[in-house]
Amino acid sequence: MLIKDKHVIWIAYIDRRRTRKEGRRLPKSLCVDFPTIQELVRAAEKLGLEPEAVEDAAYPRSWWGRKGYVLVKKSVKKSEAMKAIAKKIVEMRKKGKK
Repeated sequence: MLIKDKHVIWIAYIDRRRTRKEGRRLPKSLCVDFPTIQELVRAAEKLGLEPEAVEDAAYPRSWWGRKGYVLVKKSVKKSEAMKAIAKKIVEMRKKGKK
């Protein structure tokens, strides 16, 4: 599958419980435990990245679990988009605890 105008952000990229070998792409300090597709979508919406959720998709390294991914527009580099989304999820979780 080739998507030219969107970045694919898998849940595994920001899951703190995963190792780099298992697909985590960011440092653990930026990641969260048990991220959900809804959190990814809300964070991307707040950042203006026009997200599209694909819920019934399996990350290739863990094909048995269908967690899904989010497509976001290519307005910034993929690594910058992942970091911004992860930081926004952390911020949203902190606001939710108060």
